[in-house]
Amino acid sequence: MISASIGSCTITTGTHNTAFHAAHLRDACQTGSPYTPEAFTHHHTICPYEHVIVLEQQHGIDGITITDDDDPYQYQPYQVCGDYSITTHRNIACAIVTADCVPIILYEPTTQCIAAIHAGWRGLAQGVIDVVMHQMRCITQTDMSSAYAYIGPCARACCYTVDTPVYHALHQQTQNSSSWSTSTRSGYQIDLMQCTYTQITHHMLPERHIWCTNICTICDEHMYSFRADQTPYRH
Repeated sequence: MISASIGSCTITTGTHNTAFHAAHLRDACQTGSPYTPEAFTHHHTICPYEHVIVLEQQHGIDGITITDDDDPYQYQPYQVCGDYSITTHRNIACAIVTADCVPIILYEPTTQCIAAIHAGWRGLAQGVIDVVMHQMRCITQTDMSSAYAYIGPCARACCYTVDTPVYHALHQQTQNSSSWSTSTRSGYQIDLMQCTYTQITHHMLPERHIWCTNICTICDEHMYSFRADQTPYRH
């Protein structure tokens, strides 16, 4: 069962473990950065869990997997580099932070396996979704057709234009480019949410199992956006 909400955080949960996207709402914390280790572990409106896995994001395809036999406390906030975390471990949370890149949460209900993915255009072009899907198939021993996906707020075509090399990098990894890109005089308008959706459906997740927020971080004043305001709260 998946549940989610847009507030100070976005949460996807199974029975025992959680992944969430701190949805860069400006009121997530009253003072300071909402993404400090202290905020993650002690600000209970963000996440009521004792331990949160949050990585130093790199815009790549590396990440970590934490099984029931692993000690999750070895992964302290921002002490390990990577762009996804996967776990079957109970009573911990996996998190990502974004300010225009795509936050993705995947959940396989039979095995209670959950993943949090940070995917910018570089990660999408390099195949971070393929990497995580492969890892989750190995862990769950399923084809992931029973899994659920959440795609959070990100840069969308209304505001996000890229040059030809970026478009070609995405096009090599993503089918049906007409659904997520439009050619203009200044470059290509790119919908990162639709691009992500297209890549996820390639892995045979039913459309009814994929939830999109349809929010653009660049033009929604409630969201942090590096492109809109050069916010330091980004990755």
